[in-house]
Amino acid sequence: MQYDERYSKWKNWNVFGEIRKDEKIFYDKYVRSNLHKSTNLKILEIGFGNGSFLNYCKNLGWEIYGTEVNQNLLKQAKDNGFKVFDGNEYETLQENYFECVCAFDVLEHLNSENLERLFLNVRKLLKPGGIFIARFPNGDSPFGLYNQNGDFTHISFLGTVAIESLSQSAGYGSLKIEGQKKINGNDGVLFFLHHYFVITIIKILSISMSFLFPQFKNNKFFSPNLIMVAKKSSNDQES
Repeated sequence: MQYDERYSKWKNWNVFGEIRKDEKIFYDKYVRSNLHKSTNLKILEIGFGNGSFLNYCKNLGWEIYGTEVNQNLLKQAKDNGFKVFDGNEYETLQENYFECVCAFDVLEHLNSENLERLFLNVRKLLKPGGIFIARFPNGDSPFGLYNQNGDFTHISFLGTVAIESLSQSAGYGSLKIEGQKKINGNDGVLFFLHHYFVITIIKILSISMSFLFPQFKNNKFFSPNLIMVAKKSSNDQES
């Protein structure tokens, strides 16, 4: 428990369930926009951390479940009334049940064996047509090294080819991988300058890189994180 508390403090997770402005923008852009409906949704988050996404889903009226290995965070989630499970207990949940399963900043904590297990088990939990969304440090680019090496508990540094292999092996129907676009929750002059000058330069460089190196299209090269959306086939009834 002492280690769990130290890790939470190191991550600056001071208020459980707090949703920063940049986090809400991220969830709107990469989760909500990928869902085919906005009501009566059943969502599972693998590794819910400080509970930000749990609270986001709750505020939208979605049925949200979560898993976490950090016992301190697990207790806080239960105290706040969330349906949460310890570690791999999510594997006991009903199959073909969720429209969406999310894992933000989780894949890099797993070794190859557990990654294969996760991808397969998530597909079983998803309804036909359901999606698995994950964010992880960009293993295709040196710009992902800071996020990867900034946490000593990170094990795997994943790029496009590795994710494609995991998705195909687990039997997903389709896969989309893109670089996470810069999200700034601040307003004012600095945000204006950043958005209209720095982002423009990055876009120009990204286009140039995509011509020279096709594998870096979709702004992947200059993105510190990659976003994956793996979709279970609509006719996939296998559990």
